[in-house]
Amino acid sequence: MRRLFEFFLIFLFFFPDTNGLLGQSISRKNLFEQDSIINLFLYAHLKNIDHNNQKDVKRPGFAKLVLSGDREFSGPIQLHGRGNLRFKYCDLPPLMLYFKTNEPSSLRNLGKLKMVWSCSTSEYYDQLVIKEYLIYKLYNLLTPYSFRVRLLNVIMSDSAKPANMIKRKGFLIEDIDEVARRNDCREYEDTSLMPIETDQWQYALVTVFQYMIANTDWSISNYQNIKMVIPDTARIMVPLVIPYDFDNSGLVNAEYAAPHESLPIENVRQRYNKGMKLQPQHIENIMQLFRDTKPKIMATIESCEELKPAYKKDMIKYLNEFFDELENGNTFKKIFLK
Repeated sequence: MRRLFEFFLIFLFFFPDTNGLLGQSISRKNLFEQDSIINLFLYAHLKNIDHNNQKDVKRPGFAKLVLSGDREFSGPIQLHGRGNLRFKYCDLPPLMLYFKTNEPSSLRNLGKLKMVWSCSTSEYYDQLVIKEYLIYKLYNLLTPYSFRVRLLNVIMSDSAKPANMIKRKGFLIEDIDEVARRNDCREYEDTSLMPIETDQWQYALVTVFQYMIANTDWSISNYQNIKMVIPDTARIMVPLVIPYDFDNSGLVNAEYAAPHESLPIENVRQRYNKGMKLQPQHIENIMQLFRDTKPKIMATIESCEELKPAYKKDMIKYLNEFFDELENGNTFKKIFLK
């Protein structure tokens, strides 16, 4: 407790708060209902946070969110490193943030949230994070059964060297419980399912979307980078699939990304349908959904002020290649019906 109190005093010195601890709290729902960028200040002990034996060890720290209109929310948190590939590759791994603690805080209603941030302090990695953030936003356009995200400017201070600030782009990912709640569902956690046992419309949508962004880093049977929910009123358990974690996709095109050695592709920019055969009655409707959503998809990328023009151009060009395939209807259908 003494150590935590010392963290608190130092945090307030570096990040003074005018109304966060005693003022109005912020909720998960409110956090993801807006798109403006948030300034997130973090203070914690970072030494060895990327070591495997420290992966699930919670560390005490403090956080402050500064939203548009200079609204501030702050308080003590706990955090630890998470992830797989990025945990090994990045100089600081993605984080799990626990906002609910036993201490006073205007952040406690946020519960726990995953945070993705740049692998390294450089514009290149900041742009990769923004590209992945945009993929979540693109999937939001297609279905409410999707994770919402909120873009961040992250300013991190290591308690061992509090004067050294780490500044990176990042984003928070909505918790699966909140995704389920707003869709009148609950999380389905049985990991022994086969794809055919899931809702086939939603599975088809996920499959075509993953093909569009050239992502093969997912699996139903292995419960890899997917979550599932079922309606509260469901009598028969037919889960709806929700994808996440798109940094290994061709649309992001990170330098560390690579397809699994078992796949017949040489790099992540090559589109490959990893999903099972889709039901023919879904294909035409899903193709039309993508056609109808194309203007919003392109506008979402074009309107992102944080993404540099060269990266916008690359994303749009790559997506247009997908839509060109889509217009060749019979050939496109064969990709998902074989």
